[in-house]
This record gives sequence, structure tokens and C-alpha cells, in this order.
Amino acid sequence: MDSTSFVLNTDYLVFIKCNTFNHSNYIVEALNSFSSQRTSFPYACLIIDDCSTDGEQRIIQEWIEKECDQDAITHYEQDLSHLIIAKHKINSNCTLAFHFLKQNLYGDIRKESLVEPWRIHCKYEAICEGDDYWTDSNKLQEQIDFLELNVNCSATSSNSLVLRSTNTAMKPFGSSITKDYHQLKEILVHRQFHTASVVFRISAMRNFPDYRKGRWDTFMWCCLLTQGPIHYEGKETCVYRKQLQGVTETTRGIEWIKRTTNWADIIIDCFVPKYVQRRYVVRSITRKIVEVAFIRNVWSNRENREQLKKLYRHNFSWWNLTNDFKEVIKQCAKKVIRRKTPNSGYYQ
Repeated sequence: MDSTSFVLNTDYLVFIKCNTFNHSNYIVEALNSFSSQRTSFPYACLIIDDCSTDGEQRIIQEWIEKECDQDAITHYEQDLSHLIIAKHKINSNCTLAFHFLKQNLYGDIRKESLVEPWRIHCKYEAICEGDDYWTDSNKLQEQIDFLELNVNCSATSSNSLVLRSTNTAMKPFGSSITKDYHQLKEILVHRQFHTASVVFRISAMRNFPDYRKGRWDTFMWCCLLTQGPIHYEGKETCVYRKQLQGVTETTRGIEWIKRTTNWADIIIDCFVPKYVQRRYVVRSITRKIVEVAFIRNVWSNRENREQLKKLYRHNFSWWNLTNDFKEVIKQCAKKVIRRKTPNSGYYQ
């Protein structure tokens, strides 16, 4: 029996995709939040450990021994991973599939082959990284109920709490107002909801012809919006752990702008001008350039200046010039405040 045939054994309505790497301090909280979901339907949790080096795979194994039915565990040796399929010993609706990758495949399209069997046979997909977790045990049930009743919506999302590694106090990620998002520009200029809050129709994603061209969250939301609105609930259902080892925190300054510029180019290629104007796509990029230039002290270096100028020209829009100028003033003011209060922790 292979993992594909196992998917066919139960009519899962939704699966949770959890990519994780070096989240040994957090993964148990994520797994507990998945397995504690109260649902009227069977669901699966797909956990892909990207060859962690901090002992995370051992911690996951210990969790399986403690929380899963030991008489219903199966092992599969695959080319990319060692796969364990398990049933939660208390929550009979919860099945878990653990891929322990044999090598790190960050950014490698081969990881999609591990996800595809679940996408073929499930109606909905939820996402939660291994360092984030859900706080509402009714999250899946309520979101699936909404999508079943509102067939015009491509996805549903909710508010989150942001937990920074440098501060134990949590703050809301988004607005407390419930609404629907209809246009790409609404989610491109500012992030309106966090990835861990989203459940989407797999069919809606596949209905956009170019859905394979991007594999990051904003691109996914753009694909979904071409098929129908994304519903947003102001209620907080999950925690976004913004830590120092995350992608946005470890990819600093100019390198991060280069990456997001490449992403913006893909969005422009796929969605401009049919679904959104170019100026909305590049708006957030030029804001980041201003921040790097005036907050992160890279402007004094000649090579940095030339790179920033090149990136700004690439993303330039006359429509955004006034906003960019305002952003310069705002960031300069923040820099002055930071100098006056060096222990404030601003932009640490």
C-alpha cells in the first residue's frame, strides 16, 4: 500500500498542510491545535519536516507515541521521505501523515508531489506553518460550514494574533471587522490576513490557468480572488509567531527586496492588467525600499545605494510617487525617534 491509496481509504473533506523546519520548540503546540479540532467530518493533517537539524523529527516521533493509536500506524519508505500515517487516539476524525524528508527541499518543486495526493481527493485545504498554531478548536468546522453555504467564495480567513520572539504580548494581525475581499489590490498593498487563518477551495485554485507559477501565499490569494471573493472574519482563531528565524526576518534588507521584486514580476505577468493595475503590485515593494534605505542604515554604502536605485527604478510608478515621498518622511521621522530612544526596541 502506498500513501496515495491510503488517501482513498477515507473521504476526507479537508487537509491541513504544515511545512516545518527547525521548529522543535513550537511543533507540539501546532500538532495539538490540529488534533483538537472538533469537526463533524474526517480531516487529515499533512506535516512535512524539511530535514530539520534541531531535533524536531525526534520530538514529532515522541508526540506520535504519546498522542496516536499505536495499533493504527503505518510506515512507508519513499524516495524523498520516510512517511508515517497515524490516527489520533482520541479524535477519531483526525488522521495524520508525517513526511520526514531525507534532505532539505526548501523551494524545491518536488515537495509538491507529497501534497498532490491529498489535493486530488480533498475538497478544501488549510495551511499552518510549524511555528504557528490555532487557538480555536471550532476553526475548521466553522470555516468549512461557511464555504459549504457560500459557494461563491473561493476561501475564508480570519484574524490572528501576532506573537514576537522579543515580546510576550500579542497584538491582532488584522482588523476586527468582518468583510469580503473582492479585488487583488486590497491584498497586494497591505497584508489583510495571515496564512494560518485560511481555508480555500482546491478547485478554485486549480481553475486559474497559471496557478502553478507561484508557490507563496500572496500569489495564492491572487489566484483565488480571480475565482471569487475571500471572506474574512474579524474573530481571532490562530497565532502567527513572528520570530527571528523566519524567512522575512532572516532575509534582510536588499536581499529581501530582490526576492519580493521577483515575486512581484510573477504577479505582474499573471494578473496585470486583467485583474489589477501594476501600480498596486509594486506599491508594497517601493515602501520596503524606502524602509531599507532610511531605517536599516544601508544608504551610506555606495553599492547598496546603486542596488536600491536600480530596484526602485524597476518598480517605479508615477501613481505611487506621492505615497513614496510621504513614506520617506514617515520613515525619517521614525529614525529620529529611534535615535532618541535607543532602547525602545523599534525595528529590532
